[in-house]
Amino acid sequence: MELRIEETVIFILSIFSVPADSWCRLEQEDCSNDCGKGTQMFKAHCGPFSEEFQLQCTSYTGCTGHWGDWTPFGECSTSCDGGQNLFTRTCNHDNSLPGHLSVDCDGENSEYRPCNIGGCPGSWNCWEDDGHCSTSCDNGTQIRRRRCDNPAPTNDGDECPGDNVTYVHCNIKECPVYKWGHLKELNLTKNDLKEMMKEELNEMKSNLTIDSKNISATIRKRISARDDRPSAASVGYVGVALLVIPLVMIICVDAPRVFAVVATIYRKVCKCKSVKVANAH
Repeated sequence: MELRIEETVIFILSIFSVPADSWCRLEQEDCSNDCGKGTQMFKAHCGPFSEEFQLQCTSYTGCTGHWGDWTPFGECSTSCDGGQNLFTRTCNHDNSLPGHLSVDCDGENSEYRPCNIGGCPGSWNCWEDDGHCSTSCDNGTQIRRRRCDNPAPTNDGDECPGDNVTYVHCNIKECPVYKWGHLKELNLTKNDLKEMMKEELNEMKSNLTIDSKNISATIRKRISARDDRPSAASVGYVGVALLVIPLVMIICVDAPRVFAVVATIYRKVCKCKSVKVANAH
């Protein structure tokens, strides 16, 4: 049975047979439950009598809402290197309480939490050639390198996957074949080789021989490489013709003027000689 304070005092007076006009002092504790039904301890002092007793009570002073679970709102602000993620929760009110006593939950309904705290992985930069091709022809190789700095790993992030060095083919064209390179595949004697290469050997011998009486000609011969190509001789002949033909045409067209100039020069020379002879006498 739940009693009000006034009813409690009357109840105590009836228990102790105290006159209604007697003075009583009542001590009470808080309700055992601050949100809902509970029990409450009382201590009554009426004249020379004291008594403790317990009554039911109902209190709403500590009633608050109940938080739901935290749930992430959206994604992490970064994919690596430490970001933040927003978490929210909902306050659930107690519908059994009177409307004017339904209060909000204690605390915040949102908070930020760290996420993706690991370092960022690295990413490869472009391939770059490292040095020259190993050969000038006949399929060589060349080293290519790349660096893991686009961007580089941060905060102990993973290195770039794969190798930073690779080999590529270069100068794949075939090398030129020496004139007598095919002879090594033939089973020939030394005399046979000398006979086939007689002309080249004689030319080499003459090139190695120095004429002490005509050293300048020998030097020119060593410096100027011989060109046996037919096209080279043809170019030479054409060049000479292009120089001679215009000169001949000029002489033919201006022949009278040329002869007049030559005659004038000749007369001046003869006159000078006559003057010198006369002075000598």
